[in-house]
Amino acid sequence: MDVSGKNAVVTGGGSGIGRGIALVLARAGAHVGVADIMEDNAHAVAAEIAAAGGKAVALHCDVTDRDSVAAMKAAANAALGPVQLLVANAGVTMFELLEDMSDAEVDWVIDVSLYGVVHCIQAFQQDMIAVGEGHIVATASTAGLMAPFHDRHAPYCGAKAGIIGFMLALRRDLEKNGVGASVLCPGYVASAITQSHSYRPEAYG
Repeated sequence: MDVSGKNAVVTGGGSGIGRGIALVLARAGAHVGVADIMEDNAHAVAAEIAAAGGKAVALHCDVTDRDSVAAMKAAANAALGPVQLLVANAGVTMFELLEDMSDAEVDWVIDVSLYGVVHCIQAFQQDMIAVGEGHIVATASTAGLMAPFHDRHAPYCGAKAGIIGFMLALRRDLEKNGVGASVLCPGYVASAITQSHSYRPEAYG
């Protein structure tokens, strides 16, 4: 897919893998919506893209909240136009035994890392289907492929394995509409994901 001149949205785009993807897309000529629950991070990445001569807009989004996702999509459409590329990348984790995690903590990891992907795809896919063009990428993890090698990580591994199955099935459903779907399974990456609990919403403890 040639992304030059296309509109893209990257969730979790304010740091880590999402930031890297947003910068690469911008260098390839895409117009990028940088979506993140941490607005300051989103603005910093959007400014970084603009300083390099690209086009970007910062978008606030809590991917666990369908209303927040819908508002983010509306803002992206208003600023950029129809979105042809969605990178559903936002994810969080905790390195804890399941027995030591509260219900709210388990819900938070799974709601962000799995349902957050589903919410964003639900919001953006209809526009792509309508015009028969677009591509959806979801960030899973090697943790979803090799779960037994990751200790103290059961909810995260389960969420990421769920993304892999979800995207493989979705790819088959979307291909007849001219829309592509891919799943990214990175290994260990130097990022702040292990500190993601520092911005856990109050609803999740």
